[in-house]
Amino acid sequence: DDHPMKRTAYKHYAALRKLVEWKDGMLVMNPARIGQHFYASRHEENAKQNRSSFLNYMYKITLAQEERARLVEAQAEALRQEEVLPTINAQERNMERFHFVHPEIENDEAWRIHEAVKRLVVYQKVPEICTYLRELKQKGKVMLPSNAAIMYNELVRLGMPTGEGYSEKHFSNSYTK
Repeated sequence: DDHPMKRTAYKHYAALRKLVEWKDGMLVMNPARIGQHFYASRHEENAKQNRSSFLNYMYKITLAQEERARLVEAQAEALRQEEVLPTINAQERNMERFHFVHPEIENDEAWRIHEAVKRLVVYQKVPEICTYLRELKQKGKVMLPSNAAIMYNELVRLGMPTGEGYSEKHFSNSYTK
């Protein structure tokens, strides 16, 4: 069944495959082929619209791939820190442990929670931080204060930024949900 829509879809897919390449698991534009394709199709109907659509599509793909690469790097860094964590004992740590770890949690587990919260406040936004803290509370690993200002100050001590999107008011709104 050789439907016209199917032919058009195959034609567009074939054109896209000529313009982009896979390198290291990422879609990469081939500038020479893109230039040749756009020059050859400059007189076609909707040529300008097709160029704009393609460039917008590739821009979104590039942003998504960059975000994915950042997440993969953050996860790799977290794994590297978890591998290092057991070798560090409490005397070598120059920082007080996260204050709200449940008192019945063993020392090694308490330090793992501390390191997880510390990584979280550095890499995540306020809503994700609050969600993770609620999950820890439900699991019985932490005891959270009802006063959001106390928790905010503790997270700032652990390295949470205080700039835009991390204000105490914004944190308080997310924390009390």
